[in-house]
Amino acid sequence: MRSRAVYRVALLGAMLFWLGGLVAQAQTLPPPVALSTLVNAQGQTIPGTSIVIPEAGGVSKIFDEFTTTTNVSTLPGGVTVTPLLVANADGPGLRFTGAFINATTTPVDFHITYRVRSVGASIVDAGLNTNPAPLGAGAQAFITENALPTFGAPLSLTLLNGVITQTPVGGILTLPAPVTQLVLEKDLILTNAFVSSIEQSFSQTGGGVVPEPSSMLTCSMALTLLGAGYGVRRLRRRPPVV
Repeated sequence: MRSRAVYRVALLGAMLFWLGGLVAQAQTLPPPVALSTLVNAQGQTIPGTSIVIPEAGGVSKIFDEFTTTTNVSTLPGGVTVTPLLVANADGPGLRFTGAFINATTTPVDFHITYRVRSVGASIVDAGLNTNPAPLGAGAQAFITENALPTFGAPLSLTLLNGVITQTPVGGILTLPAPVTQLVLEKDLILTNAFVSSIEQSFSQTGGGVVPEPSSMLTCSMALTLLGAGYGVRRLRRRPPVV
């Protein structure tokens, strides 16, 4: 009975270690960064900067070539870019947090553009969620996502087109064909309104969770223990030969 309990505990521990390794591998995310470390004071990309998010099975997302523009003097300060895993999305994305705000009746236009490259999988759509809120009378928000590569026709997603009737708002920009890289532009035109969070997600095809060699070895050892324990029990239960 003791040997049976030992091999069962060994098997359970090995399997939990293997599964825990897969979860950790799939959810490893880099820390948040300030948008000011990706673009300079003129809104131009800082050469050599990027955000790399590794995924399971050798898949990864690379975000780079960030640019920003606005029709006012500067973009809001203190904008943070956070890598994240989004529920109901296959691949990781980004969240922009900061005070995109215009407390006047003159529209202010904010643009954020960047490139996303997918290694080991193809992108099939881009999801966008944000939280516009009015600051007073006459509040309006025009929020659009544009895909800049040539798909034969302009490709865009409009989340809000005028009066803010609900928050948050979200939608999915479905691509005509899977791609391994995509340039996306977020366009926010705010009048007496503000946005504090912009969340980008992606669905993809290909790739998948592939265990690392060490994890596969651990699982193989566990299965070997199971087989050995089963063989010992069979020998013990075999009746003696007369």
